Amino acid sequence: MQELKLNCMTIEEIIDELGEPIIAWDNAQDKEVTENSYYLYELHEMFNSWESQVWIFNDLQEFYDFAYSHEMFDYINRWEDEEYEDDDSDQSELYDYLLKLKNTIWTVTECENFINTFNDSSFEMVQFGKVGDLIAISDEDFEKCRKIYFTKDELENVNLKEGVYQIISEYITRNYKNPIKPKESREEFLDFLSNW
Repeated sequence: MQELKLNCMTIEEIIDELGEPIIAWDNAQDKEVTENSYYLYELHEMFNSWESQVWIFNDLQEFYDFAYSHEMFDYINRWEDEEYEDDDSDQSELYDYLLKLKNTIWTVTECENFINTFNDSSFEMVQFGKVGDLIAISDEDFEKCRKIYFTKDELENVNLKEGVYQIISEYITRNYKNPIKPKESREEFLDFLSNW
């Protein structure tokens, strides 16, 4: 006689309880940026190349949608993949972990812990920080961001964090005719982040 598994959770049961991951993905995007927001600079693989994205969190509890959607990324388009069709395998361990994420009181430390321990070959979470710190970038670091660096070692040598460099460098590139420092053009910089 076969033993019945208790508390077995399938992917579809998880989604029924915790929500559709594509909705969480959409909810985690398109935030209006303020000086009090937090950002995450991320790289993700898209069609055999890497693209960048800046995620915005206006309060740290918003981080849950981001965390949930990334943990469930493989299942976002599951209806297009036969591998997940009628998948009734036991996903209780994933469910327990997702429930823990849902019940987390998100702090800067909790967000950083998630970012540092997230493991997916399609994503690289580069840097988490406060938008206000980007706005307050020193004149010296702003000038460093006008130069081109090709490696992480080069950035380390000039004491620049990769996320700060990539964001500020992109801001300068988009405003190359008149690269005004973020602290001198706050609204323009916030608009730039909102429309990354």
